[in-house]
Amino acid sequence: MTDNIRIACLLAFIFAAPLSVKSQEKPLYSDFTGIKGEATGHIYVEQIDGKHWFIDPNGYAFFPVGLDHTRFFGNTVDLVSNGDEHACANHAFDMLSDMGVNCCAALGGMAQKKSALERGFSYAQGTGLTPHSSTYKNENYHRDDPFSKEFDMHVERVMKRSARGAEQDPHVLGLSYGWNPFQLMHKWINHFMASSENTPAKVAIVDEVYIKQYGNISEFNQVYGTTFKSFNEIKSDTSIRYNESYDPKPDEVVGEDDFKKRDFNKITCLLITQVHKVAFKYARQYAPNKLILGYFFKPYNFNLDMYAAIAPYVDVLSPQHLHILSYKKGEYNKARGVLPTERIYELTGKPIFISDMAMGKVYKKNNKPTENNVYGPYNTHEDRGKVYYAAVEKAAALPSVVGLTACMTIYDNPDENGQHGGNKGFIDPYTKKEKTEFTSYVRDINSKIYEIRLKENDIDQLTQDLIDAMHKAIH
Repeated sequence: MTDNIRIACLLAFIFAAPLSVKSQEKPLYSDFTGIKGEATGHIYVEQIDGKHWFIDPNGYAFFPVGLDHTRFFGNTVDLVSNGDEHACANHAFDMLSDMGVNCCAALGGMAQKKSALERGFSYAQGTGLTPHSSTYKNENYHRDDPFSKEFDMHVERVMKRSARGAEQDPHVLGLSYGWNPFQLMHKWINHFMASSENTPAKVAIVDEVYIKQYGNISEFNQVYGTTFKSFNEIKSDTSIRYNESYDPKPDEVVGEDDFKKRDFNKITCLLITQVHKVAFKYARQYAPNKLILGYFFKPYNFNLDMYAAIAPYVDVLSPQHLHILSYKKGEYNKARGVLPTERIYELTGKPIFISDMAMGKVYKKNNKPTENNVYGPYNTHEDRGKVYYAAVEKAAALPSVVGLTACMTIYDNPDENGQHGGNKGFIDPYTKKEKTEFTSYVRDINSKIYEIRLKENDIDQLTQDLIDAMHKAIH
């Protein structure tokens, strides 16, 4: 077979799905027909009767519910299907579909993609705009300068490559930039301020924050305890540093009289906005019909100022947690919870796709929760199921929320110390069967999503139900 024939066959496979979708006149991702928009041939979002919805390519409203991590770990494929990856994927997505799961935050490889799309799954198209957030925990890790020509060129290459298949694939929920690299912003800012050269990011920080906030250098010197003769001197100086205490809490309002913290907050907004501006430009250029989901944000340091800063450059905001578990003396500490989605929506007007609710861990090695243990592994799979039920029920009830995917895997990850740290899935790879003590709750609440979404709900009570379920699941 010649290379041209191989390429033609591959293109035929890629474009076959869109053609089959257009010929259908029924919902693609559920049996729900109660709300209908315009059939455009691609997924978009629309507010209908006060609620935000994803609208499928055939024009039907749907609520995606699924999982984040789809890769097969270790010897899973051998255990399930004697090494046949396509058979393993078919087995997995048959079972997930039967549970009412209809979405993945990513799909790994052609076998999974083929199986998932044949069974009516939507998915987010990852772009890999920046490396995984874990790489940025090292202060010496290189941060690309978002104001540089090099970053602009990099983003264009990434978006052009990612859009190549996504623009033609009607099952794509939207473009995802990956997992939030902005968790420790003091390391980002210090990285740029440590340069002795007039780098674009450092110049932008001085021009757009320091000069605008202080006006004259003497006022800046008074706050920072420095002796600069002009703002230009700062651009080649390496002495200004911020420590981690400046990283804001989610619900923290930074006062104008706390000058250094105010500056830190504005610099953070400046940097993350520039990353989103550049990405927005090329996403719109190369995939104009696709929604921009942006980053799947770990919200530990994301305050309202930051959400407002990036909102113009995304179609949907994608925070990774509905609640964070934090405990003091065994009791849930509400003051450490993440910002309610309602507050984020009030400020930005953007629908919210909850891209991660921690439901993948079960206790092992006596790893009981502490005040700073935000992921909250649970005692049993039944406890996981109860948390899943409460989380999906609340998400489906919120008018601003358009979907939820959970931080869990398809099959268990057997490696406690490996990637995703022993995450627990829907299916036991050793028995090839679903874990019914967990999946009975999944199946039940997934079948009620549209009923919940269409009625009036007591959000405060559903919030308390979720907190109670999480609290009981770890005690």
